[in-house]
Amino acid sequence: MFLRILIDGIVMQITISSRTLEGAADLIDRYGQSPHQIARRIGLDPAALYRSDLEITGRQCSSLLEEASLLCEERFFGAKLAQLQYSNKTSPYWQFISSGQTLGEVLQYLADNMEQLYSQANSATLIKQKNGVSLCFETRRLNPEPPVHDSLIQSVELGMATLIYEQRLLLGDQWRPAYVQFRHKKPEATSTLKTIFGDKLYYDQDVNAFFLSNDALNASITAPETSKRNASNAALNYKPDSNSQFVIKANRLIFELFNAGNCTVNSLAETLGMSRRSLQLRLQKNQTSYRQLYDAVRFEMAKQYLLHSSLPHYAIAERLNFTDAPAFSKFIKEHSGLSPRNYKRARS
Repeated sequence: MFLRILIDGIVMQITISSRTLEGAADLIDRYGQSPHQIARRIGLDPAALYRSDLEITGRQCSSLLEEASLLCEERFFGAKLAQLQYSNKTSPYWQFISSGQTLGEVLQYLADNMEQLYSQANSATLIKQKNGVSLCFETRRLNPEPPVHDSLIQSVELGMATLIYEQRLLLGDQWRPAYVQFRHKKPEATSTLKTIFGDKLYYDQDVNAFFLSNDALNASITAPETSKRNASNAALNYKPDSNSQFVIKANRLIFELFNAGNCTVNSLAETLGMSRRSLQLRLQKNQTSYRQLYDAVRFEMAKQYLLHSSLPHYAIAERLNFTDAPAFSKFIKEHSGLSPRNYKRARS
């Protein structure tokens, strides 16, 4: 109950530009469905499908994509929306806000400023690997109330495909990442994803990510002069660092540290550039704590694994840092009132 009160208090601060849904109305029309009807079914103002200057919540965006996928009977609605947006684009959005000389520098800027450049519901982390880096992508939903749709698959595939396409605008249309990882299970058909991401796709993974080799990272980027002139207008979603915004930032960093395998209260404090005590006091001002935010992240990840992966419970427990499967089951029951098996059955 306390977790619900906490997150309900900040969820309305999580916003996305309606620019994310550009082209969604046209794509829905192509499948013979009504964009207005789909928007209203999930509580979204239909104007958000036709204007790019409105603020919508991350929950509305993910629900719209999932509802459209369902009614249009198109499993890859998010991925195909990215294709449509790319076909109408001549230059990458984030090319105009970075003066980086290489793709690696541009991607680091992107990872550091994802919330300001795109939305507070998304984040990206660069994790060093042998011979390159993995760019880990997260789409976050902080409201614990059951959404119209539990799945985040369409949002994840849209976000990752968008990043891939924007890099193609820098590196050429033939470029593909070395390999791509998804947390969700393998779909029955994969041709659409292979067209976008390449042939090496892995499912039921620890992260949503794609790998970039050192050769790709060192590729030279020449940003046009307009990048400098438009830099001041790039932070479309910037908000002051209020207490609630600090909690949202902490939530994002917990996701990132979790993906990097180093999520502790000390590592979070260090990443934020403050002492452990200062972090605790700052979170207390917003009636929360590190443990509550950490549990919120684990519960959201657990739901996605339970409902949309093919992993057994013991494997999910291991990935989410539980001591064993019984500890994982107890955690799910405490947060949902149901065992993992019954939760999956009820939500399915």
